[in-house]
Amino acid sequence: MIRNGISALAALFLMLLMSELSFAQLDLGEDLHIRTSPVFNYDVESVCAKTAELAKNAKFKAPQGSWKADFLAVDKKRKLLHAMKDGQIFRSFNMALGKSPTGKKRKEGDNKTPEGLYTIDYKNSGSDFHLSLHINYPNQADIDWARRNGVSPGGDIFVHGLPNAKWKWPFLGHPKKNWTRGCVAVTNDEIEELWAYVNRNTPIELCP
Repeated sequence: MIRNGISALAALFLMLLMSELSFAQLDLGEDLHIRTSPVFNYDVESVCAKTAELAKNAKFKAPQGSWKADFLAVDKKRKLLHAMKDGQIFRSFNMALGKSPTGKKRKEGDNKTPEGLYTIDYKNSGSDFHLSLHINYPNQADIDWARRNGVSPGGDIFVHGLPNAKWKWPFLGHPKKNWTRGCVAVTNDEIEELWAYVNRNTPIELCP
């Protein structure tokens, strides 16, 4: 009887221990899901060294036919966004950036636009800015830097259109004035074009 009681207690203890481990793993997984972006294997070449050349080949007229971009290049210096296919530009857009456009985004509230290689990981049709394409900032390197420096890296970085509140439009000065909190902004007609060109998991590189 005593032996059976001890065995039952041991089994109960083991079940509780396994339960605690499962909850710990679940909490860790949820934490990682919230704080990091998916990791993608980028089989692409950086274009940041040739943004001047890309600017010379900018194409501001919408192409004929149906196009799908396999790469987006953001030239922060010249305020250009290029939709590309097989290494060639097929459509370019003037754009506005964060209110403090110089330098790489490091922390929440700095009003800077990120720099580096990211991905369009989802499309948002319910945006406050007509339509939007989410950039998967912050990546793990961004998070690690923020942790070392005791700050939040921020997030919610999109390529988007103009505010749904149209009364704001005259005050934006778009696209000459940089007016976002770190996002890349184009007109509503242009974000509709990009919506059609861009699928989920399309790489986007934001260059200084």
